[in-house]
Amino acid sequence: MVFCQATSEVMYYAGRILHRFEVASGQMMNREKSLVVFSWNTPWEARQVLADIIGVRVKEKHGKHLSLPATIGRSMREVFQHLKDRVWAKL
Repeated sequence: MVFCQATSEVMYYAGRILHRFEVASGQMMNREKSLVVFSWNTPWEARQVLADIIGVRVKEKHGKHLSLPATIGRSMREVFQHLKDRVWAKL
């Protein structure tokens, strides 16, 4: 997992770092299984351009795991309200 700014320069260097890792380790990154996730304020047009720089797919929608969202935005209250309601219903 890598976190970085969503700029073409940073993505270019991230791609170079990933390539160096492949060369040094002798392992190949599976770009078909790899993806990139952007914050909500990254322009839609820029997302695909930036993902293409490192050759991976863009993940648009975040899934759920054990009925909880894979990512939590700014409002934890909204995210966990359904869980809170379920717990209170069982008490």
